Amino acid sequence: MKAKEFFRSNSFKCIAVLLGIVLICSVFLTVCNALLHVSDEERLQRAINKIYGEEVTYVIHEGEYNKFDAAEIEAAYHVTDKNGYLIKSVGKNGYGGDVTCWVSVLMTEDKSNILGIGKVTVDSAPGESYLSKLDDSEINAFTTIYADGITFELGLDAFNQKGDQYIATGASYTMRAISNAVNGALDYVKANVLGTLIIAPSPYENWKYIQYINDKEENTYYTVNGTDVEYTVTTTNNGNAGQFIIEVTVNSDKKITAYAIKHNGSTNSYEEKMYKELETLMVGKAESDILALLGTDGNFDAGSMDQTLQTGATQSNFLCLYAALFATSNYEDALAAKGGNG
Repeated sequence: MKAKEFFRSNSFKCIAVLLGIVLICSVFLTVCNALLHVSDEERLQRAINKIYGEEVTYVIHEGEYNKFDAAEIEAAYHVTDKNGYLIKSVGKNGYGGDVTCWVSVLMTEDKSNILGIGKVTVDSAPGESYLSKLDDSEINAFTTIYADGITFELGLDAFNQKGDQYIATGASYTMRAISNAVNGALDYVKANVLGTLIIAPSPYENWKYIQYINDKEENTYYTVNGTDVEYTVTTTNNGNAGQFIIEVTVNSDKKITAYAIKHNGSTNSYEEKMYKELETLMVGKAESDILALLGTDGNFDAGSMDQTLQTGATQSNFLCLYAALFATSNYEDALAAKGGNG
């Protein structure tokens, strides 16, 4: 086909129309992004308005410690004329992911003690479809029930049980993440302002596969018994699956010789859906075997497990496999500690 014929053809007309649509859409998206984009400064001003209802004076607070058990701090401000701190805290382990909150922490005039929680507002919660079930009175409970030394558990706790201050909201997982965000804000002030929270380095900082492992020594520990390493592993949460406690023994071949689930973190309805032969399946497995079960893409997502473990409790099965992976892949590091840390 000659060039002149091509430019007159229906094919060229279709291509031209499609290119025109793409160009118009690109321009439209660019304009919308410019109009709808919310800068960090705008987010801060919106939070200030919701929490204080007026303009306040503030300075950025740079804290050394920003990561805690189930929360991570994105920003912190010393609100000088309110004698407190405004913390942007990301609470983990919600129903569908993380919940980002702004938390006002009230201080004594000399900043020697925390007086309470001023107010909490949710900044973003993209995976929390039940957020609308929470009303202001329930979120304001953080203010009304604050006590010195409190750890908030207004939703489910780490083991998917009702927390110490549980409120029946219909959004228990979301309330767990919000509680974690508020606890993270309090921990930030304790660690970086008061100096009363000592953050010990993780004993497993240089170990492999620690993303889903509760790395506090009182929760995850091991004993070296000859050439065997006997672990007690506490996992973190994984989506709706709560923490598991699993005992694993690994021998000199770096294979599992014993595996037992001591605490099942599934909710009651999902515990029965877990892979029934999981404890037996793990015996004899090495690191490479477990990686093959989890999937070879390197992401270790719950959905990447092979068909043997595709059950209605995929998130729980994943944690069980991950604990085994942690134990087998770190055998040499554990053995080097001689007696262990248990």
